Amino acid sequence: MRENTGVALGIAAVATFGYTIWAGVLVMIMWLCLTVYAVVKWIGAPTDHASPLTVLLILVANVTLYVVLLTLGIYAMGRSMRYKKKDRDREASAPALQD
Repeated sequence: MRENTGVALGIAAVATFGYTIWAGVLVMIMWLCLTVYAVVKWIGAPTDHASPLTVLLILVANVTLYVVLLTLGIYAMGRSMRYKKKDRDREASAPALQD
């Protein structure tokens, strides 16, 4: 029953690494998005202030995207741990073993 040990350790490593760097990645992506937003705001309407709702939506979108990407990575690694479906037609056509 140890055939999936390597995959399980890989999933644990991805999850640990992902959650460890989450804060740093979130800060960098937020800084980049807010910088782009500020430049666009400066070019388009220099007298307006930044919208708090837009900043909140940028934060929610960044966190959601990061969680979805981490989940998809773990899912893709975990697919190899599932049992393969057996071909029912091949089993039905195979002759039964006789004693």
